[in-house]
Amino acid sequence: MNADQLSKAFAGLVLAVAVPSSVAAQSAPNINVTGEIEVEVLHSDGSDETFLFGDIDLSFGPAAGAGGLGFDLGVLAIDSDGIGSESAIFAAATYTTSYGKFSFGVPRNAASAFSRMPDLGGIKLVSLQQDAFTGGVVELMYLTNDDVPVGLRYDADYGAIKAATSYHRLSDSEATVFDLAASFEMGKFFTNGSVEIVKPQGTSSQSAVHAEIGASTDLYEAGIGYTIGSNVIPDAFMAWATYRPVQKLDISATVLDIDGTDALYGLSGTYAFWNSAYVQAGVADSSGIDAVWDLSLGYKF
Repeated sequence: MNADQLSKAFAGLVLAVAVPSSVAAQSAPNINVTGEIEVEVLHSDGSDETFLFGDIDLSFGPAAGAGGLGFDLGVLAIDSDGIGSESAIFAAATYTTSYGKFSFGVPRNAASAFSRMPDLGGIKLVSLQQDAFTGGVVELMYLTNDDVPVGLRYDADYGAIKAATSYHRLSDSEATVFDLAASFEMGKFFTNGSVEIVKPQGTSSQSAVHAEIGASTDLYEAGIGYTIGSNVIPDAFMAWATYRPVQKLDISATVLDIDGTDALYGLSGTYAFWNSAYVQAGVADSSGIDAVWDLSLGYKF
C-alpha cells in the first residue's frame, strides 16, 4: 500500500470515529472503536527520525446482550523515512451468539489481544518487535511481508475468564498459524497466556508459548512474562512496572531479555490530557546499542 492509500485508510477510520453518536446509532445497533494513533520523534546517536503509528479497530455488531451478524474492520499502519509506509488491513464478518463471537475473513490472531506488557520505553517502533514475543507473529508477517492471514477466530467472555482461538493461512508463504489464548483476573491479580503453532509450507509444525502473571491496582501495575519460542522465535523474559503518582500520569519501567542478545531496558512517562490524548517521553537502551530517546504525542480510542 502506498502513502496515498495509507492516508485514505487512516482518514476513513478517523471519520468513522468522529461521527456523532446519534448518527452512528442510526447506522448500526452497536459501534465500538478502539485503538491508538501516535506520532513519535526518535533520537539516537545524533540522528532523528519521525515515526507514525496507527492501530485502530472498528466493530459493527448487534446491541449488547443480543446476537446476530456484524463486521469488524482494523488497520495497523506505520510510516517513517527509514522504513517507509507499511499497512495491514483486517476485515471479517462476525456472528455473535450466546456462546461467543465467531469471525470469518481476515481477523486478527487470537494471541494479539492478551498481553498487558507496556511498550518498551514507550516506543512504538520497538513494540512492533516486542509484539512477536507477546502476541504472536501473524501481524508482523502481514505488516512487513504483505502475507495476508485469511482465516477464522472465536472469542468467548466468561467474566473473569476470557479466551480466544484463531486459525489462519498466510496467502504468500502458505504457512498456517493456530492460536489459543486466555486470561484470568481475580481481584488485583491477573494471568494470561497463549500458544501459537506455526506450520510453514512443506515443513513440520513449530510452536511458541507465552505466559504472564502480575497484579494491578489504581496506583500501580507490575508483571513478569516468559516466552518459549522453540524454532519460531528465540526464548525471552520480560518484566514491567507502572506507577501512577497522580491519576493522569503513568511512569513505566520495562525489560525485555531475548535469548542470545543483550537485554533491552526501557523507561517512559505518559501524561494524559483531553480525556484520551497523551504526551509521552521515554528511552530504550541496551549495552549492545545506542540509547533511543522518544518524544510522542498520541490519542487513544
